Amino acid sequence: MRNSLLLTVVLALLAAPADAQRTSSVLSGQVLVAGGGRADVAVQLVDQTSTIVDVVFTDSSGRFILRAPLENPGGLYLTIEEEGFVPVRERLDMRQISGLHTIYLEPADTADIGPVAGADGSNLVDLRQLAVRLPEEAEEEYARAVEDIERGQTDDAIERLERVVEMAPEFYDAWIKLGVQHMGRNRFEEAEAAFERAWEANPSGALALLNLGIVRYQRAQELRDEGKEAEASLSLEQGREFLGDAIRLNPASAPAHAFLGMTLYHLGAYPAAETALLDALGLDGSPGNVRLMLINVYARQNRLDAALEQAVAFIDENPDAPERTAIEQVREQIETALGR
Repeated sequence: MRNSLLLTVVLALLAAPADAQRTSSVLSGQVLVAGGGRADVAVQLVDQTSTIVDVVFTDSSGRFILRAPLENPGGLYLTIEEEGFVPVRERLDMRQISGLHTIYLEPADTADIGPVAGADGSNLVDLRQLAVRLPEEAEEEYARAVEDIERGQTDDAIERLERVVEMAPEFYDAWIKLGVQHMGRNRFEEAEAAFERAWEANPSGALALLNLGIVRYQRAQELRDEGKEAEASLSLEQGREFLGDAIRLNPASAPAHAFLGMTLYHLGAYPAAETALLDALGLDGSPGNVRLMLINVYARQNRLDAALEQAVAFIDENPDAPERTAIEQVREQIETALGR
């Protein structure tokens, strides 16, 4: 019978994506505006004749990866021409670049201060953040912290970031990275405090609210493991509010929709969870983990046809995923329950 079917899917939404294979011709970077990553920015790599070598668009967190031919990784230029911002043309020798290369976009008219958004209403930022003058020492220490993070040296990164925010309390991105490092160590109180300081520094920064929602979600899972169901539900409700606010600031944030869907699932609000997850699915170019959660949502509602559809889509889209064997078994369970 359908009601006897129990689906257990291991979710990996919090797992960091695997780094692209590193060679001397690969540049990993992030474009920041007002302390937060800016999505859908065209980043070009050109040679001295302005011939395009590679061009990519930044993802939802402003990240990008550029590649140059192995035979000619030196003498290139990184260029960005984003409407409303000062053009970027930066000479690079990709053989000598390590870590995350950070680019700050500056508004073309610094007198135009206040909240702005993209043409589609997404990526809301506060240009007041760009008017904050950071001490040079803080920027240099921040760059070193980013390198520590790339090397997996979390303790060193936390120490550096703490020095950075002491020197520059309005440094939004430093607070965000500090919170993320604490969150990776399950130091939820420290992470939440850092994200709250980031939110104070930039009330229009959706990333701070997103991370506050993630902290509340992760804390709820810990409380549930300890048998504290009432406290876990309260944490989820708080996270639900943070994530809703993050989406209102940045409707194009796939992670915000995804975590809202996960939060609603654990609150038992399955139809609302489905809506949020389908929104994430429409925004995310790599929706595998969203599909895994949707399988759970549909199974809880006994909508096995829809669960099967998501399982098949996951397998088709992720043929080499480590979860494939488990999802193949789930698919077989569902087909058996449906009498197929």
